[in-house]
Amino acid sequence: MMTREGGSVSHILAADTHDNLLLFTVRGRVYCLKCYEIPGDSSRTARGIALVNLLPLDLKDKVTALLAVADFPSNEFLLMATKAGGIKKTSLSKFASIRRSGLIAMGLKNNDELVAARVVTDLDDVILVSQNGRAIKFKVKNLRTASRSSGGVRGIRLTDDCLVGMGTIFPDAYLLTVAERGFGKLTSVG
Repeated sequence: MMTREGGSVSHILAADTHDNLLLFTVRGRVYCLKCYEIPGDSSRTARGIALVNLLPLDLKDKVTALLAVADFPSNEFLLMATKAGGIKKTSLSKFASIRRSGLIAMGLKNNDELVAARVVTDLDDVILVSQNGRAIKFKVKNLRTASRSSGGVRGIRLTDDCLVGMGTIFPDAYLLTVAERGFGKLTSVG
């Protein structure tokens, strides 16, 4: 894929043509597209299509997370994390019918932004990692399920720091952290 001047690839995702593509914005909204609605009959070097041609995105909004889901079972959850360390668990079934104009996925406080979103089950463990290298790991089942439009709870306490990532952890897992200048560290978290 060729990018426009000043542009770069920010997300990649493998999906089936009939999957629902959930697009989360920094302002806490979620939009849904069927994968087959995205034009795909272009060459390898084509520049692609702007998301504003497919979704009613606000000029100040940008996509921060992409998820591909085949269906919306009630035993799976959507876990979202914010820059200020907030976290929210909502039943995935609450996102089964999203209007073209999108839905509020998470109510955010002033100057907070949605950083990550994941599909999880109560059997999963999750890790939150901050910009300064702090991390916390906990079980998804310990979080209460919240309504779709509500805010979240504190996932990690941050002072002069911000959350940069969230991931699911499996037994005997390792966490690879890579710094801005290319230094990396592998840590056992399983």
